[in-house]
Amino acid sequence: MGPAGRLPAPGSPIGDFTAGTVHHEPVSRAMLDAGAVVGFFSPGCEPCRAALPGFLAHAGALRGGRDRVLAVVAGAEESDPMVLALAEVTRVVVEDHEGPVASAFGVRAFPTFCLVGPEASIAAARFDLSALTAPITV
Repeated sequence: MGPAGRLPAPGSPIGDFTAGTVHHEPVSRAMLDAGAVVGFFSPGCEPCRAALPGFLAHAGALRGGRDRVLAVVAGAEESDPMVLALAEVTRVVVEDHEGPVASAFGVRAFPTFCLVGPEASIAAARFDLSALTAPITV
């Protein structure tokens, strides 16, 4: 098992949310198509820092680029090195640990990686990067 906490269940709906990125772009559940990737990080989390290079590599290689990837960093400043690194290849939202995006996904532990499924559902959620390559069933 990963960090203390439970993962969002595959097939569960993603709740409604709206947020703004560090580049002042709006993001919402409606903007996440099937196959989109969402990573949840916290800068004080060692497993988050360890997973960051793999997430960045996956995000940079994903077809559709930054429009298909969202990173949520809890409890950070926009100038945090983790936020700056993520902002080079993803859309980044900075929020509290129980902010609107984490709440919409049901994320309670960091890092958590989610693959969006059809009809705004969770196709896969894991504490490691293996969620990002899970098959999506329609």
